[in-house]
Amino acid sequence: DQLKIGEEPGSIMRQAVSRVIETSFKTLKGRKALIVLTDGKDFGSFITKNELLDQLQETDVMAYAIFYKTG
Repeated sequence: DQLKIGEEPGSIMRQAVSRVIETSFKTLKGRKALIVLTDGKDFGSFITKNELLDQLQETDVMAYAIFYKTG
C-alpha cells in the first residue's frame, strides 16, 4: 500500500467511521460505542452524513464525537 496525501487539508472522516463499523464492529453482537476525535472537517468522503447515521443505527453503534478546534 502507498500513503497518499490529499489535495485538501483534513480527512475522510465519515468514510473512516463507516469502515470501522464494517470491519471491526460487524461481528460483535449488542450495542457498541465509537469515540471519534474530530475537528468536524470532512474532505472527500463518498458517504453522506445521513447514510452514516443510518448505518450507525442499523448496526446498533453509538458514536460519540469529541470536538477539537484546529487552526
